[in-house]
Amino acid sequence: MHEGAHYLLARDRRWNDRISDWLCAAAYLLVWVIPSLTGLSLIFRLRNIAEHAVVRDPTSALANTRTTLASPLARFLVAPHNANYHIEHHLYPFLPHGRLPEVHRLLTTRGALAGAEVARGYLGVWRAAASGTGGGRAGRREFIGQVDRGEP
Repeated sequence: MHEGAHYLLARDRRWNDRISDWLCAAAYLLVWVIPSLTGLSLIFRLRNIAEHAVVRDPTSALANTRTTLASPLARFLVAPHNANYHIEHHLYPFLPHGRLPEVHRLLTTRGALAGAEVARGYLGVWRAAASGTGGGRAGRREFIGQVDRGEP
């Protein structure tokens, strides 16, 4: 099967190897290098804003960062590897990322996340950060709010 691939692009094996080398280099640039120099830093910045900006109490272990309950598409684009469970990551930094949703459910069930910053999605957090509201009671409609009191 490998030999058949040599004649895929050109009849001459040397030219085929050269063309495939250039295509591999172009693919590497398109898939890794260019995104890391452009859009990746924007995605990291937006996720960092959602995780640490406009929090109620920067001195509290539960309120100085945020867990964002995001859609599968948002998790794929912005927070792969369960990075949206950021409170849980701060509480248990050595926990494998695959266990973070389970820990979130466990902590919520046991009431350990009472008063924690938990948001329903990234857009609401970014709106609150852009408007400057969200660190206090104002602009909290997009947030789940304090788990123990069930604020909207």
